[in-house]
Amino acid sequence: MVDRFFSPALLSRTMDGYEIRESQRIMAREVARVMEEGGVSLIEGGTGVGKTLAYLVPSALFALEAESRVVISTSTKGLQDQVVNKDLPGVQKFLGEEGRFFGATALKGRNNYLCLQRLKIALEGGRVDGDVVEWAHRTADGDLEGAPRPGLSTLLGSRFEFCLGKACAYREACFYQRAWKRAEESHILVVNHHLLLSHMVAEKKGLPFFDRLVIDEAHRLERTAMEVLGESCSLTRISRQIQGLAGLGLALGMEGDLIRHLEELQARVAGSISFFQGVLPPDRVSSWDMEHLGEVEEELSRLSLALEEVALRGEGWLRRQGEDEPLYREVA
Repeated sequence: MVDRFFSPALLSRTMDGYEIRESQRIMAREVARVMEEGGVSLIEGGTGVGKTLAYLVPSALFALEAESRVVISTSTKGLQDQVVNKDLPGVQKFLGEEGRFFGATALKGRNNYLCLQRLKIALEGGRVDGDVVEWAHRTADGDLEGAPRPGLSTLLGSRFEFCLGKACAYREACFYQRAWKRAEESHILVVNHHLLLSHMVAEKKGLPFFDRLVIDEAHRLERTAMEVLGESCSLTRISRQIQGLAGLGLALGMEGDLIRHLEELQARVAGSISFFQGVLPPDRVSSWDMEHLGEVEEELSRLSLALEEVALRGEGWLRRQGEDEPLYREVA
């Protein structure tokens, strides 16, 4: 079947302007071999080989023959979309003509999908415009890549720590749950390296079960592994979370005193960011910079105390509410 697909007659009929490359057919045969036999194959191919088709065709054939799932991992979300929207349709057309039909979809990290509960909160707090709401009514998959303005994942993305699960009023319409269901029903599941490694960290619970794995652009896996498997704390992320808390607080009628403390804390974090940018280089700390580490430690200690103080005030306010509704749990 692989040889038939990569024959001149068939490819010229399936894809316009396609040129036969022997190296592509050799790679496809090798992928087919390792799909059938198991094990690991490490393949390097230069530009123009047509690597994507060379692994997609045998992957789809294996998934159909074995009635199983193959996961394709790419280095970026943009490449995910390219594989699903540009490369897979040709393979589906070919196999469809053979009477073989397979499902394929992309799955991204949950914060890439619009959370309707968080949209409601943002709307009540005046933090989103009508164009975002209009897009939310129109979108089929809730992928925030297609939203009318960039950078909305922090404000509106589905997040595990904010998810209300079965208590959510929008559970049946949840875009992330729908994407997961499509993934479970697909023979070919296209993810990115970040999501693949998060799956490993989550004890193989981040993706539906699969039998075979293709890692495209594997040379970029190491950098992603450092991000996912390492531990980090971003002051920018903390700043965004404080901003989100203040917005939630306003929607819930939080005490003005506590809102003021949150705003002061936001300014305090911004001051720390400026301080660190002034005393530390943007990349690595060298022995020349070691003299500043004492100042850094002192600043972190002061910031930690400020964070803890506001957290204690917030916990006290929550206890006084005596509420168990979803928005209060999100504040908690």
